[in-house]
Amino acid sequence: QAQSFLCPAWRCQRAHPQNIAPKMSPPGQDGRYEVVHDRIVLRTGPSTDEKIIQVFKRGDIVHGSPFQVNNLPWLRASDEFLEESKVTIPKDVQGCWMLIDGRSLGLGQLLKRLPPDRPPLTAAAAAPAVSKPAPPDESAAKQDPAEVARPTGVSGEYIVVNTKIVRRKTPAIDGAPLKVHNKGEIFCGVPHMCNNVPWLRVDKGAGWMMIDGESIGLGTLLSPATDIAEDILLWAEEHKKTEGGKSVVWTAQTEGELQQIAAKTHSQVEPLKFWCEHNAVLHRLEHAGFIGSDDFTLGADGVAMKILRFLLRCRAGVLVMAEDPPENPPWGEDDFQAFLRENVEPQAPF
Repeated sequence: QAQSFLCPAWRCQRAHPQNIAPKMSPPGQDGRYEVVHDRIVLRTGPSTDEKIIQVFKRGDIVHGSPFQVNNLPWLRASDEFLEESKVTIPKDVQGCWMLIDGRSLGLGQLLKRLPPDRPPLTAAAAAPAVSKPAPPDESAAKQDPAEVARPTGVSGEYIVVNTKIVRRKTPAIDGAPLKVHNKGEIFCGVPHMCNNVPWLRVDKGAGWMMIDGESIGLGTLLSPATDIAEDILLWAEEHKKTEGGKSVVWTAQTEGELQQIAAKTHSQVEPLKFWCEHNAVLHRLEHAGFIGSDDFTLGADGVAMKILRFLLRCRAGVLVMAEDPPENPPWGEDDFQAFLRENVEPQAPF
C-alpha cells in the first residue's frame, strides 16, 4: 500500500541499477536467518529493481553474509545455501541477494538472524585439556561493545513486547543499566548486531536495548512498531498506550482526523517522487533539514518515504500523544505546502 501511488511511467525512466555503483559496506559475519515475512524474494543484486530468481516463504531458513548497500541491509546468500536449495542462478550473475529489513518499502522485518548452531560435544572435546590454556585476549576484553556493533537496518520505532526490558549504557548484558522499561513503551532507534546478538541503539544517545533475548532465555524483547506510513490507525492504537498517549482524551472524531491526516500527507508528498530525481531538489530538502547528505543514496522512493514518515509522525504525534513537534523543518500542512511552492517546485524542471 505504501507504494501504491508510484507512477509506472516514472519508474520506467529510472536508470537501470547496473549503471549505478552501489554504496556497499564490508560484509558482516555470516549466519543463519529465518524468513519472518509471508514471503521474501531472492534477487540477482542488492536492489529491488533487480530480477527475481526465487521466492521463499515464512519459516524458511536461509544462510549468507549481511551487507549494508546504499544504507539498506541486504543478505548475500552463501554458495552452500544456493546449492542446497537447488537455486537456478542466471548466467553472469555473481551473487544472489535478499533484503533483510523492508521498512523502507513499508514491509517491516523480512529476515531474523538466528543464534549460531552449537555442534554436539564429542569425547575429545569433553576430555580435560592437557595443555595450558592460552591467556585471554586483554585487548578484546577492554574493547567497548559499541565499537564493534554494526547497523543491520534503518531507523524506526520499536515496541516493548516483554514484561520488562533494561536500557543499558552499552550493548552488552553486563552493560551498566540506565532504566527499566515496561511492556508497551515505544522507542526509536537503529537496530545493530553486536557479538551475534541484536541490539537497538536508541536515538539521541539514550543507550542500548536488547532486541532478542533468546541467547539468555528471554525470547523477543522488542518488536518493530507498526509503520505509520502503512497503517496510521494501528500505529495510533499502539501509541495511545504510551505515557503521552494516556494524557490525550480520545473522541469519536479522532479516527476520522487521523485518516484525514494520512490522506492529506500522502497527497502532499506524492509529487516528491518525481522531483527527488533532481539534485537541486535534494539539496533544498537537505538544507531545510528533511534529509541528510547520506540520504541521497536512498533514491527518490526512499527520500519521499522518509519525508512521508516524518510528516505523519509530527502531525499524528500532536493529535495522539500531545507532542511538541520540532520547529524545523516545516511539518504543518500549510507550512509544508508553502515550502514546496517556494523552495522545491522552482528547482524541479518540467
